[in-house]
Amino acid sequence: MKIPRIHMAIVLLVLAGQLGNANAQTLTTLYNFTGGTDGSLPTLARGQSSASIFYGSTEFGGTSTNCIYGCGTIFTLTSAGTLTTLYSFSRSTDGSNPDLALLATDGDFYGATGLGGTDMSCNYGFGCGTIFKITSAGTLTTLYNFSGTDGSIPALSFQGGDGDFYGETVEGGASTNCPIGCGTIFNITSGGTLTTLHNFSGADGSAPVLTIQAGNGDLYGSTVAGGTSTNCIEGCGTIFKLTSAGTLTTLYNFSGTDGSGPSLTIQATDGDFYGATGYGGTDMGCISGLGCGTIFKITSAGALTTLHNFSGTDGSVPALYFQASNGDFYGMTLFGGTSTNCPNGCGTIFKITSAGTLTTLYSFSGTDGSSPVFAFLGSDGDIYGTAKEGGTSANCTNGCGTVFKFAFGGGGGSTNCTFSIGSTNAVLAAAGGPGSVSVTASNGCAWKATSNDAFIKITSGSGGTGNGTVDYTVAANTSTNGLTGTMTIAGQTFTVTQSGASAETCTYTLSATNVTLVAKGGSETVQVKTKGTNCAWTASTTNSWITIAPGSGGTGNGTLHYTGAANTSASRRVGTITIAGHTFTVDQTAAPCEFSLGETNATFSSTGGSNSVAVAANGTNCAWKAVVSGSFIKITSGASGTGDGTIDYTVEATTKTATRKGTITVGKEKLTITESGAAP
Repeated sequence: MKIPRIHMAIVLLVLAGQLGNANAQTLTTLYNFTGGTDGSLPTLARGQSSASIFYGSTEFGGTSTNCIYGCGTIFTLTSAGTLTTLYSFSRSTDGSNPDLALLATDGDFYGATGLGGTDMSCNYGFGCGTIFKITSAGTLTTLYNFSGTDGSIPALSFQGGDGDFYGETVEGGASTNCPIGCGTIFNITSGGTLTTLHNFSGADGSAPVLTIQAGNGDLYGSTVAGGTSTNCIEGCGTIFKLTSAGTLTTLYNFSGTDGSGPSLTIQATDGDFYGATGYGGTDMGCISGLGCGTIFKITSAGALTTLHNFSGTDGSVPALYFQASNGDFYGMTLFGGTSTNCPNGCGTIFKITSAGTLTTLYSFSGTDGSSPVFAFLGSDGDIYGTAKEGGTSANCTNGCGTVFKFAFGGGGGSTNCTFSIGSTNAVLAAAGGPGSVSVTASNGCAWKATSNDAFIKITSGSGGTGNGTVDYTVAANTSTNGLTGTMTIAGQTFTVTQSGASAETCTYTLSATNVTLVAKGGSETVQVKTKGTNCAWTASTTNSWITIAPGSGGTGNGTLHYTGAANTSASRRVGTITIAGHTFTVDQTAAPCEFSLGETNATFSSTGGSNSVAVAANGTNCAWKAVVSGSFIKITSGASGTGDGTIDYTVEATTKTATRKGTITVGKEKLTITESGAAP
């Protein structure tokens, strides 16, 4: 029973989180991909940069023509469904087929490209893959290029407690027991230093996926193939533990009837581990006889219990993603379900109890997506994910994929969900200010909080599970009329009553109307002067790179404190702050132009030859010129340019026996060219 490798990355997405009891399930398609510059086969990253903005990647599509179906993209998507492509991959230098994995503690996103990079020796010339990071503004940095012996087809799984990132390569590594390598487990620092923790050899598994770091630092995961069983052509897979010192222990070898192609995803509140097998089980009627898959639990000692065997109509190729606060588990199946619009079924969303009782919550039908995968629980309490295929676009054979929201309602599958709030109203002066409301939710039930009036803004706690707190702020009221507004918190109404401003006319002046910030950013202040009695004012900005200090605003004269983040782009940017009704302009200079070369050394024999070197610039408006040292080196094209480019050059043959060296310099970067002498 051979597991199709094309499904590995899809089946074994690893996520963690919590989910409240389910009720009133509603699926909303936020975006339909078209397969063009917006990409196809999407996946969301784990983590949100804000309550309303999501980040993700597409395996194909984008603007590059270096890949048949496009090399893939990084995108942002608002909760209202507006998509922006941040970056398009180009294969040879930055990789292709990206998977944006997670939001790190430093505020940047990290991920991997399964193919492409500077080493194209893997995967039949499609490349060994890379590790990268990307800022929220779209600046991408390649941290590591794989070369095969250190692995190929990489993926990141999580950021460990030590701040490093942990992941795996599906293929490659040091072992020759597998046709294209058995895979590795690695960690990598944010600076790009990679350490291989384990090379798989086949008998201990192959095609690994790392999923969990226990409190003592031990790592747990699974291998899609390999192991000791001969019931599957490439092995049925394993569950393993790996210590921080690199010692691997195989906890369980699958044999087919108990499943094959496992993914271990959750360490539950009872201390046991839970997961799914994509194939195998007692029903072999799915995926051309590979089996429909199972849900299992396994103890830290390796005792496995099968909780559910799938049969097709309830889904096939399952994966678990979350444990709810009531102890139930939630997951999805890549195929199967009740719809006949997809050849193998379009997939499902399900929940399963720790005792093995499974309930299908949603069956996809194709136009709403197919082959669904979870991403994470949003800050609003709803689940956000992608369908790898399906949707409304006809530009891809099986559909280009979608991003969807699956709403579970106010916390409800249990009839025991009750909610209360600490108070039902607040009275504020015209100056406004902050406030908070406590939420009490029984049985860990999920809830949301929304503002129904523009002058009331929720600053944190817009949703949660169990007890929590909603923090809010009320803007200053410059009108002489009082204001009344409401928030809806866990289904309860909270009323805000605000006094009107003094009838005396208030006027405001600023100590300056603009400022110029250097590229490295910094903190500045603006003085606000008022004329009148009890004159209230506030400050706000819509520019994400400008941060206004908490508490900026008030009544009477005051000082606004703000900070401009560093500008890493080579383009100037301008933002504004609205202060007491006046516009204050922040003009930030561009970062200095910087360049890097695709390689720093090149070696030629005495017969000379031709070659090229890539030039990467940190801005599309950065001009450069190549300077040659050494008369035997001739630039044939690309002697200068703006933004990224390529320098083509030749090295003349030599009849002299002495080695000679020359250089090509761009900015501060230098390519050293060494030509061997002729044989005496």
